[in-house]
Amino acid sequence: KFHIKCEKQIMMFKSIQNQLDSLFEQLEITDKGEFAEVGDFDFSDERLSKYQKKLKDVKAEVKTRVDTMDQMKSSVNELLQQLGETTPSDILLIFDTNSITDESFKEVNSFIQDLEQEKEKRINKMGTIANEITRLWDLLNVSTRERQRFLQSHSTLSNSEIESCIAERDRLRELRN
Repeated sequence: KFHIKCEKQIMMFKSIQNQLDSLFEQLEITDKGEFAEVGDFDFSDERLSKYQKKLKDVKAEVKTRVDTMDQMKSSVNELLQQLGETTPSDILLIFDTNSITDESFKEVNSFIQDLEQEKEKRINKMGTIANEITRLWDLLNVSTRERQRFLQSHSTLSNSEIESCIAERDRLRELRN
């Protein structure tokens, strides 16, 4: 009986160790401390309890990171859609491989900040152009129908839509002169 209990205990340790190793790998954690290996001597219930707690904690960390990365992916996709841009290959690789390392988080966070700055820049540029277009429309008595048609065809902050607005502004300037 004692031998069977020991075998079971050892198997539990090995199972938890395999799970921990997999989770540590996902997180790219190399310093595993006392959880680096099961070893050959201490298979006590107290140590098993520590292992079980560590497994629970690391699983929770992985889940939190996966959820956070999913939220970041949604933010990236929304910003890219608003800007009419596509996902760069390095960011796509992080999303496709479901990477949740510290380095991946830094890279995606930095990318989101860049996108938000670009969005703000384009909003300001588009606002300036839109104000001038509106002023010129009023000055030239452009019909509501024509205004509506133009506005309905411009719903993002893409470079092509900004260029289209610049072209409309320039066309209106020509008409005014």
